[in-house]
Amino acid sequence: MNLRLLIILLVILATFLSVGGAFLWGVFTGVRAVLGVLFRMGLLLILLVIVFAFFLARSGNR
Repeated sequence: MNLRLLIILLVILATFLSVGGAFLWGVFTGVRAVLGVLFRMGLLLILLVIVFAFFLARSGNR
């Protein structure tokens, strides 16, 4: 195996690794963004349920 072929193989390997790394970083960032939105929506939903239960309890005491 001569040096030129080795350098070409290393360049191809580095290219695949960088493209794969960028792809994985994009997937990770997208998943993190979606989870953040879902987490905020979940917190909002929990707060709405608590407020709704509070109003039901107050109206039931009258």
